[in-house]
Amino acid sequence: MAIATRFDEEIKQDLIDQLYWDDTVDVSDVTVEVSGGEVVLAGTVPDYAAYRAAEENAWMLPGVRYVRNDLIVKFPGGGAVPSDAHIKSNIENMLLWQPNSDGADIQVHVERNWVTLAGTVDAYWKKVRAEEAALSLGGVAGVTNSLNVLPAEAFEDLAIAEDIRAASERNAHIPGDLIDVEVEDGKVKLTGSVPSLPAFRAVQTIAERTRGVRIILNRLVIG
Repeated sequence: MAIATRFDEEIKQDLIDQLYWDDTVDVSDVTVEVSGGEVVLAGTVPDYAAYRAAEENAWMLPGVRYVRNDLIVKFPGGGAVPSDAHIKSNIENMLLWQPNSDGADIQVHVERNWVTLAGTVDAYWKKVRAEEAALSLGGVAGVTNSLNVLPAEAFEDLAIAEDIRAASERNAHIPGDLIDVEVEDGKVKLTGSVPSLPAFRAVQTIAERTRGVRIILNRLVIG
């Protein structure tokens, strides 16, 4: 037990050192906790770029099996922050300009710089792309992605699972024998372990781009 605790403390100290090293992250209000290789980031950062950078730094470290990012974006006082109406208009236009985005079926709500996406899309990757589009805009504090995925045609759960497994086997980063894929009514649950962050992301991307997927629960761990 003492060994696990000491290892957690090593990860915590490494991450604190990493965050102080990274000039893109203001860590003055960031706290780090580690338990069993699982990292929890809490506190505030001044923009979404810092939010993402802090999470990226955590995933880079050896021994990290999972990262929960509870950071809150809190814009510093005195700066010019776009209004909610301006953010909403920019996101709506961006979604309409993107090809195959189903932008006309997406409703955008903005309150205190926090974006909520509602409505429907016909593929999971479109849900992901809409969120990425919103987060790419300055002044956005975060996104609640409430988009429902309603595929245009019916897919059998077994076929969805087989497609995910087959694509995983074709990927050099992914050891397919360590991953379990369960699908029920288009809801994909990924469990097991992968050796690295690239493998973790590769499995997630494969699930996102597979036809018929409505919901993804990624319970994979690294290690």
